[in-house]
Order: sequence, then C-alpha cells, then structure tokens
Amino acid sequence: AHRYNLDNRDHGKKQRMPQLNGQNGVWSCTFVGYCSEVCPKHVDPAAAIQQGKVESAKDF
Repeated sequence: AHRYNLDNRDHGKKQRMPQLNGQNGVWSCTFVGYCSEVCPKHVDPAAAIQQGKVESAKDF
C-alpha cells in the first residue's frame, strides 16, 4: 500500500488509509525488524511500515 500511496498517478489512497489505520494495519507492527531480515526480495518491509505509520499519523 505504501508504494501506491507514494505514486501520484494512483488515486486509491483515500480507500487504503482506513485499512492502514485500522486494528490490523501499520500500528500492529512493533518494529522488531524480523520481516526485513527474512524478506526473500530484500525490499525492507519494516521501513515501508514505518513510513506507513508516518502517513497514518498525518491522516489522523
């Protein structure tokens, strides 16, 4: 979701933010970083989740 929210061509951010802000959204991540350690594509999902938290706080 974070990738699409950064893309100014995409217009779905308004629909995605309630899911990111929800109970099972970005705030359920405790930032242990294990997801980034084991990611087979080495894309650092933990960093994207943290950026999602920033966007979530701005959207509040």
